[in-house]
Amino acid sequence: MNKYILSYLAAIGLSSCGQVMMKAGALRTAGKHIVKTILNILSICGYLLFFAATLSSLYGLTNMPLKLGVAFLPLGYVIVGLLSYLFFGEKISPRKMFGTALIIGGAVVFNS
Repeated sequence: MNKYILSYLAAIGLSSCGQVMMKAGALRTAGKHIVKTILNILSICGYLLFFAATLSSLYGLTNMPLKLGVAFLPLGYVIVGLLSYLFFGEKISPRKMFGTALIIGGAVVFNS
């Protein structure tokens, strides 16, 4: 696996972590003014992670086939699902598990 693919995979991980940080910031300021949510330190960390993900994906896409990027992108849904379970106690229903298996299976089929 070359450095461009690794950079793109890192972007998916950074983006997933950014989503979790932004949700944590939103939960921390629930019921308060939207400006407090936007300026919450957890939300700001989420923005920074999204920015880092953008830079990392741009670097990765410079020298890898776009087909690979499209195939790897749905893995972010899997990562976010796991992180939401770990950090927020969100339930993983049989339906979500089936959907996750379909995502992983689709990525495998698409890359073979």
